[in-house]
Amino acid sequence: MPPRPWEPCDGGLRLRVRVTPRARRAGIEGVSLDAAGRALLVVKVTAPPAEGAANAAVAVLIAKALGLPKSAVTLDAGATGRIKTLRLAGPPEALAQALAALASG
Repeated sequence: MPPRPWEPCDGGLRLRVRVTPRARRAGIEGVSLDAAGRALLVVKVTAPPAEGAANAAVAVLIAKALGLPKSAVTLDAGATGRIKTLRLAGPPEALAQALAALASG
């Protein structure tokens, strides 16, 4: 089984993402591996990386793609870096299935 960029946590999943701000087009590009071999969901947003705009855009994009309310997606770590950890609130099995579908294209 290929590595997954998510893992279960209390009340949902923890999702690792690699964000590209100021992209021409916002979207979810799939899964890549970092230097340590950990899987990351590659996300592009058009917002700049200033004053939390890119973080907010990532949360909105992920929430919309998974059919979740914006309040169900929170930033857990990585506020100022490209690699971020998001916490997704909801049933872990359903979220994992939806993420697997997104990650595979």
